[in-house]
Amino acid sequence: VNVSRALRPELVDIVIDQLVQEPTENFTQRQSAVRDTFILLALRGLGLRASELIQARMRAFYPLSVPATGKMYWVFHVTADTGKGGKARRIPVPQDVWSAFTRYRQAFGLPATPAADESGKLILSTRTQGVTLGVNLINETSARRYF
Repeated sequence: VNVSRALRPELVDIVIDQLVQEPTENFTQRQSAVRDTFILLALRGLGLRASELIQARMRAFYPLSVPATGKMYWVFHVTADTGKGGKARRIPVPQDVWSAFTRYRQAFGLPATPAADESGKLILSTRTQGVTLGVNLINETSARRYF
């Protein structure tokens, strides 16, 4: 690891431990903690750039099986659109990243594993509902930031 460009793994572990220990008093805080834990583990375990993770879709995770053994693995696909230098690549998913991913999906009310045709963004917001101001529903992101 090029330590001048990356956090030391033990520092990431400290942050993840803090996220797990942080009291979560409401549903949104629990969603945020699970999501943020997944993001940190994915960045570390998959070796992704932040832009590659942010721009990814749920379908970037897909199963790959070995015909000779029948064993199945999960792979993360970085597309040419999101990969540095326009290069696509496939990355095997470590078990801790996969576990965090399934917990993250379930925390947001999704099935544990993504469907092959799932087109939603990989990183979800805890504010998925519009804000109501009086009788008006505020849906635009800029307006939600303002209020």
